[in-house]
Amino acid sequence: MIADCVKLVSLAEEVHDGPLLIIPEFLRHRVEVLKQLTWCYVIDNRAIKIQQQGQRRVVRELFRTYYRATGSSDRDLHGILPESHLYLLDNAPDKAMRARVVANLISSMTERQLLMTHQRLTGIELGSITDLI
Repeated sequence: MIADCVKLVSLAEEVHDGPLLIIPEFLRHRVEVLKQLTWCYVIDNRAIKIQQQGQRRVVRELFRTYYRATGSSDRDLHGILPESHLYLLDNAPDKAMRARVVANLISSMTERQLLMTHQRLTGIELGSITDLI
């Protein structure tokens, strides 16, 4: 059904004041049905909401921990920062830039890396020093 929604639209022959994308009426109805199904089974899904709440918590906690480490003179705390971002973090001119670098660092992680890092930093999963994150 989604493939049809992509294939069955067309571009207008003439560029005037009308729409540039021609969408058949039956296709508009199909898209509305697909939107409702998406809301029902994906966006409003309780299991997904629970998972997303947990993911938001992990990101917030990791952000706070990394941000606190950027401004710290404590070698142990500063030592948790990934080497790949140390130069940017150590040379950030102000708090806003440090926050931006930390946000970029977190957004560059895969979900697996994010969870493993969070679990290690919170002591939930200690792992091994030979495990790469």
